[in-house]
Amino acid sequence: MNRKLIIAALALTASPLAIAGQSGTAKTPAAQTFSNTVDANGLKNVELEVKVGKIRITTAAADKVAIKTQATAGEDMHFIFDWTTGKSANALPPGLHLVTRRDGDTLMVSLESDATSAKQENTVEPATADQGSRGLVNINVHGDHSVGWKSIWTVTLPARLALHLKVGVGKATVLGIAGGLDAKIGVGKLDAGLKQGPLEANVGVGDISAEVMNADYGDVHLSAGVGHVEFYVNGQQNMTGFEQHLTASSQKLTGDGKTPYTLKAGVGHIKLKLGVKTLKDPDADSMDSDAKH
Repeated sequence: MNRKLIIAALALTASPLAIAGQSGTAKTPAAQTFSNTVDANGLKNVELEVKVGKIRITTAAADKVAIKTQATAGEDMHFIFDWTTGKSANALPPGLHLVTRRDGDTLMVSLESDATSAKQENTVEPATADQGSRGLVNINVHGDHSVGWKSIWTVTLPARLALHLKVGVGKATVLGIAGGLDAKIGVGKLDAGLKQGPLEANVGVGDISAEVMNADYGDVHLSAGVGHVEFYVNGQQNMTGFEQHLTASSQKLTGDGKTPYTLKAGVGHIKLKLGVKTLKDPDADSMDSDAKH
C-alpha cells in the first residue's frame, strides 16, 4: 500500500467513524451470544445493517434465515485495511437483546439495548428506499457505542435472496448469493463471491474484492479516488475504458449482457472477476489457522 493510501486512511479513522472504547457498567456482561432461525417463505431480499462489526454471510439449501451474533465489550475499533482491536472496556450496553419481528413479507431483526438512541450517530448514510413490495430481512446492529463494543455476525440464508448490506465500520464476507448484492461500507473491506449479479458496492476507505461465476455483464463502472481498479472476464484482464489520473483510476464499459456492476472506493483497491469456475472462500485460511490452534 502506498503512503498516500495510508495517510488518507488514517485521516478517516480519526473521524467520527473511529469508534472509541470506554469503560461500561459493571452490572452488564462483557460478552453475549444471541441466535434465531426464521422461516424465509415469502421473503425475497435480505437487508443487513451493522454499525461496527465483522460479518460472514453464506447460503444453504434450507428455506430459512439462520442468525447468530456475538457481542463483545470494549476493544477500540479502527480499520486500516485490516480488522484491528485495541484496549477493552468492561461491559456491554445494559439490556442488550436480539429482536426479530416480521411484518408481512418483511422480517426485522435487530440487536438493541436499553441505551439505544432514537437518533443513531456515526452511521453510513442510508440507501434510498427502493424495495417496493419486495420482501426484506432487515438486520440492524446498533446501540450505545460510548461503552465501546462490537458484534460478530454469522448469517446463513437461501441463495435465491438478494442482499442489501450497510456497514459503518467493519469487514464483510458474502459467499454464494445468487439474487444480487448491494453493499455500502464506511470504513472496512468487502469480499464477495457470487453465483451471479447484479452487484453494487461502495466503500469509503477499504478494498473491494468480488468474484462472480456468471460472465454476463452489461454496464460496468469501477472507480477509486485513491487506489486502482482491475477487471477480469474468464481469466483475462479487460482494459477497455480504463483511465488513470494521478492517484485516481476508473474503468467504464458496456458489454453484450444485461447484468450491471458498479463498484466504488474513496480510498482503496477494487478487483472484479467474472466467469470464475469456483468461488474461493476468503476466510478459509483464517478458519484453518483457528482450527489448528
